[in-house]
Amino acid sequence: AMAEARGRAGTLMILQPGVPLRNSRRYVVAVRGLKVRGTMEDALASEGFARLRDGRPDGEEEKERRERFDGRVFPAIEGKGWRRSEVQLAWEFSTVSWKSGPARTQHMVGDAVSRLSSGEHASGYSIDDVVREECSGGMRKGRQIWGTLDGPSYTVSPGPGTELLRVLHGGVPIANGGVKVRFVALLPCSALGKASTVDYVVQYGHGLMASRSEAIRSNWLRSFAEKHRVAVVAIDWAGMSSFDVPIVLKILLSDLGKFSVLPDQLQQGFVNGASLIWYLRNKLLDDQAFLGTSGQKLMAKDTPVHFYGISQGGILGSGYVLSSPFIKRATLSVPGNPFALIFTRSSNFYGGYLQALSVQVTRKTHIRLILTLIQQLWDVGEGAGWFSGLYYKDEHSGLDTEQRFLLQDTLGDSQVPTLAAQLTARSLGCSTVRRETRSVYGLTEEQPPMVTGSALVEYAYRGTMPEPLDNTACDSRTNHHETVRRDPFGQEQVASFFQYGEIRQTCEAERCVNLEEPNGYDRFV
Repeated sequence: AMAEARGRAGTLMILQPGVPLRNSRRYVVAVRGLKVRGTMEDALASEGFARLRDGRPDGEEEKERRERFDGRVFPAIEGKGWRRSEVQLAWEFSTVSWKSGPARTQHMVGDAVSRLSSGEHASGYSIDDVVREECSGGMRKGRQIWGTLDGPSYTVSPGPGTELLRVLHGGVPIANGGVKVRFVALLPCSALGKASTVDYVVQYGHGLMASRSEAIRSNWLRSFAEKHRVAVVAIDWAGMSSFDVPIVLKILLSDLGKFSVLPDQLQQGFVNGASLIWYLRNKLLDDQAFLGTSGQKLMAKDTPVHFYGISQGGILGSGYVLSSPFIKRATLSVPGNPFALIFTRSSNFYGGYLQALSVQVTRKTHIRLILTLIQQLWDVGEGAGWFSGLYYKDEHSGLDTEQRFLLQDTLGDSQVPTLAAQLTARSLGCSTVRRETRSVYGLTEEQPPMVTGSALVEYAYRGTMPEPLDNTACDSRTNHHETVRRDPFGQEQVASFFQYGEIRQTCEAERCVNLEEPNGYDRFV
């Protein structure tokens, strides 16, 4: 719930489905047994709904609504064995079709790859800077490659703050020239001197409003690349990178009506990610900057590209991976969906976003309603809008059912709640891995190593405060949001999954409980 400020009465109750809703379906929702806090008496239905339920419509508008409820809503409720008289609130709604949602993003990604492959979109790139490797004297600092590629654009104009270009309102986005996509690559010392190609490439998805440089600045990721002899590549998440901060602030502070720009940009980001992989396999692998110390190729056209998204990268990553024709395995670190569920259970929200929104929306209950409403726009830009096609194995969705996911979350995460990670896990068809840290609703426990399917592994670190049951963030004093990616157990689990396709239980005593805080910093990489 989200209570009003300054003594105003009113609390909202949020109903969040525990699994995805089907596309193109009509749903009826009914509430009964709702009690008044304190007295525990039955809550009274509103006067308007009571008239509707009890056959006392007031005016022509209510008579029309009564006919609709009598014809569709109440029969559905009574069909489940409920008495009409006990219903305190009910309504119906319809869900978006796949064609009107994710299919449009799939069209953009497929069209972009086709244009690049056929030459209809002239491919071009530049290597803007190369920071040479230091691989002697005990140092293992890999080569950094900073560049820009020309990818197909589907926005009105390239760059932040513009919406997708459509001929008709809500129609299929159309290609509109090119967009400059900045990228960075890391080639570790362990790969540069070897005669063979790397086993795989990691495409990294950065955290909240960050940038591609996070892939270079993250010591744990550089150590992972060096240890496992893999290349790392990254781009900025269009719509939610550091370069989008001014646009996001303007929307939150003064113009929520422009919010649709953000999910539009995120969809362009899906195109940019696919474009990067196309360039890796068709252009960059032959570039001098990407060759080893003896001029040998470090990548082949069929070198697998796996996705590793952390925090925001994990939240957006589920949708991005499901849209990708290239990626077969993905690790989502401290992920969750949907954003509307995450926000008011995240310390990040209370650390600035709430204050920004409060400038134009003064009531907290209204803010909560707005977050829920704009989620309908946001769905296709993250995982929530994509899950239905996978969960219900909808053949019309065109999703690759062979894609696999490893989800890692941490109990007590104050930035992305495990409640949202568990919803993502159910939606992706995950299991837990024996011995599971705790039982998760809707997930079965499987014996490792898992060579098929997807999994959620939860990590519990020593001294973590209990997770709240209400709509608030976990105690930030024991926040372990960044811990699992630096944990040797977590890294070995990711490496086994990426290298061999095996999801193993890598924690001591075969259970990720009561773990010590890791110190994985390596000053030599």
